[in-house]
Amino acid sequence: MNKIYLIIIGLVFIVPNSLASDIGKALSRSEVSYLDLLANNLNMMTLMDMAIKHENDSENKIDSFTKYTVSKDHRLIIQNLYQVPVEMVTKEKCNELLGSLSQEIKGSDSDLTSTLRLIGAAMLTPQQASQVVKDAYIVAYVQAKENPQLGLNCTQ
Repeated sequence: MNKIYLIIIGLVFIVPNSLASDIGKALSRSEVSYLDLLANNLNMMTLMDMAIKHENDSENKIDSFTKYTVSKDHRLIIQNLYQVPVEMVTKEKCNELLGSLSQEIKGSDSDLTSTLRLIGAAMLTPQQASQVVKDAYIVAYVQAKENPQLGLNCTQ
């Protein structure tokens, strides 16, 4: 009977350790690019900013949200979701929002270039950060507040 308890106790301590090392090996082999890390850091900053804005002004609901991802051709994708009244879910409104978003991101007074330089683990030169922003895809998604399944997107 004692042998069975010893075997069970041994398995309890050995199996989790072997699983942990398998997970560590899998994570160490995963392919994560520097651009993926930048997109993740931008998303974390966006969420923190939203939390601070919500905490300071809890009566105003946030009507837009920005998400950063990376395309298969290794370019930053900046997706902005806008929640608008259903009558404003039009291609014209989408293009208008896309134009202003594009100007905000790629304009000469854009904060994104300096933000990329600040959040990166390895410092990007101003030219490199500027090139990442210049090459980025910009997507505006207009969604009806009343029905989240009703929406359309525009891409630049």
